[in-house]
Amino acid sequence: LDRALSIQLDRVPPENRRSEAAFWKAFEKSAPVIFAGALDTLATAMRLHPETEDALTDLPRMADFCQWAASASEAMGIGRERFLTAYQKNSRKQITEVMDSDPVARAIRELLEHSREWSGTVSELWVLFKSRHGDEMKTDSWPRNPRALSQRINVLHTTLAEAGIIVRRDREGSDGIRKLILCRGNVKVRESSTVASGASAASVPDEKAATDADPRSFT
Repeated sequence: LDRALSIQLDRVPPENRRSEAAFWKAFEKSAPVIFAGALDTLATAMRLHPETEDALTDLPRMADFCQWAASASEAMGIGRERFLTAYQKNSRKQITEVMDSDPVARAIRELLEHSREWSGTVSELWVLFKSRHGDEMKTDSWPRNPRALSQRINVLHTTLAEAGIIVRRDREGSDGIRKLILCRGNVKVRESSTVASGASAASVPDEKAATDADPRSFT
């Protein structure tokens, strides 16, 4: 969803409704003006684009789209700042919707409400989730096994990072067991985490063994 725009259309009031044939008739009549306006906007956006590139230093994902849309907004008299504000608001809304609708994202968020960091294997996380969300995990919206859970977390990791939750994977010990680390964005994450026995472990590393966790490094 972070590569898409969510647009909610208003309901057409009864007095403005028309048949498809009437719609296309009106469109064909207005098409020359619409096309000319599109070309004028494109030409102006192309002229303004170098200036927009210099002005936008902190680019979101879909950076090229963002630059061109900001240039077009300037060309149409809307202003690039207004576009960027709306674009960022749209992105935050989509992140919230994913965090609220996806059961794995919700479970991870709830887990880190009680501890600032969790580390362990994906299988241990699966067992932990089963103990907390057993009935809900019987629905089709949940992954069926630890491997599917791992894949779902891979899909969610960018959205989680935008929501302030960092996902890392490290190998530990001579057997190279792969550990999953989940933490809130303002927690310092160890290069290698020690996992307590049982289904989960929560800990905050000391300053000497820590590196700053930046959500942008996980996108």
